[in-house]
Amino acid sequence: MNKFFKVASVAIIALSANTIFAQSTNLHVNVQDIYSIVVTDTDVNIDMNQPGFFVSGNSSAEQSNHIEVSATGEYQVTVAAALPLTGATSGETIDQGTIVVTANDGTYLGASGTDSGSTASFVPATLSAGGAPLVTGSAGDLRGFDVTYSIPAAKAPAYLNVAEDVYTTTVTYSIAPN
Repeated sequence: MNKFFKVASVAIIALSANTIFAQSTNLHVNVQDIYSIVVTDTDVNIDMNQPGFFVSGNSSAEQSNHIEVSATGEYQVTVAAALPLTGATSGETIDQGTIVVTANDGTYLGASGTDSGSTASFVPATLSAGGAPLVTGSAGDLRGFDVTYSIPAAKAPAYLNVAEDVYTTTVTYSIAPN
């Protein structure tokens, strides 16, 4: 009987030595809504230096991926200029409403994965202190948008009879859930 217990004890110890012990953990991924915008070029120029520009207006060059949007859901980008264009040396002003901002799809900014395509729609926005919608996305996205600043023909006469100067205003882009 004593021999039986010794054999049984050895068997139990041998079996338990081969037993694998495991433990587990709970992994939590905390997803939060993110709405972020970055302006990639902080200086843009429109030249008004040819007679035809004062009749037909003029535009900046298209600013490639000028605004970069990171949004986890539907979003709206607005553009505003709180102050008129002001001459650097003359102090004269020109209404910021003479400038129209247009946007279109730029480049997908995701580091990996597949671009599911843009869901954005665009509306030309006239600069104003209160702001105006420019881009509306119907789903989350990681995307750059190309932007052009224009003085339309109907607004070009506002640039007549002002001092020769560089007129500047600050353009502000905002993003919010839609």
